[in-house]
Amino acid sequence: MVKEGYILIASGDKKYFKFAAQAARTIRYFDKERAICLACDNRNAVDNADLRLFDSFADLRNTEILRGTEHHLYMYDLSPFERTMYIDSDCLVASTRIHDIWSKLLSVSVAFQGNRRVEGEWRRLDIAAIRRKFNLDYVFQLNGGVFYFDRSAEARSFFGLAQSLFDERHPEITQTHVHGGGRSNEPIWAVAMALSKLPGMPLSSLWQLSTARLERWSIDSTPSITLVKDGRSQTPIICHFLGLGGRKCPNDLYKAFCKVIDVRQNQPTMKLEL
Repeated sequence: MVKEGYILIASGDKKYFKFAAQAARTIRYFDKERAICLACDNRNAVDNADLRLFDSFADLRNTEILRGTEHHLYMYDLSPFERTMYIDSDCLVASTRIHDIWSKLLSVSVAFQGNRRVEGEWRRLDIAAIRRKFNLDYVFQLNGGVFYFDRSAEARSFFGLAQSLFDERHPEITQTHVHGGGRSNEPIWAVAMALSKLPGMPLSSLWQLSTARLERWSIDSTPSITLVKDGRSQTPIICHFLGLGGRKCPNDLYKAFCKVIDVRQNQPTMKLEL
């Protein structure tokens, strides 16, 4: 088994395979050490020119039942790595600080970036009600577009717990995902993290940052991306482009950064249909 690597997902429309390929290009640029696996439902949907970006492929399971981000709950079963970082295909790695994150994750079995919440609303859910239902001190609010796990018994148990919550109690925890079909996995992860009492990665790590509510952006010569969001200037390691192609996504930033990476890798600039 390969020691460390990234796993991406692509399914359905071919445009998602193109997004996965572009995410892989940014991984290759900033991390030449680790392997990349693509979990997908149709390997033939990968352009021939993009096949070289992936070291291995995994077949998504239960595609007749699972939809959208529901597949994330089964990444433990698909990853060929001892230590795995999952990254959504609508993300771009944007910093060599990704190596620092790998080092920080050596001491944990499972990690999501987020923070503890005890009240309020999130993902159309009442946090206090979920806490009462599951007897939780908190809910670990997170973005499921990037996460980490290893091959330990603790990680296996965590994924088993998340799958059980999804199979047996999803009506109590989550709702249909706004994009991509299927139920949102994030509330499932949030409850599983709280039940397992796993610490998580603080938001201050800037492991990833969503571009929702973005005010402005810039690209420096590193290259790295600086986002101004909620009045703060931040330079994330991974930029998560929620609603890629839609009004919530800074499509101009996505295209500009992809062009920079393609030029630096001496690749033809990728045509992106956003």
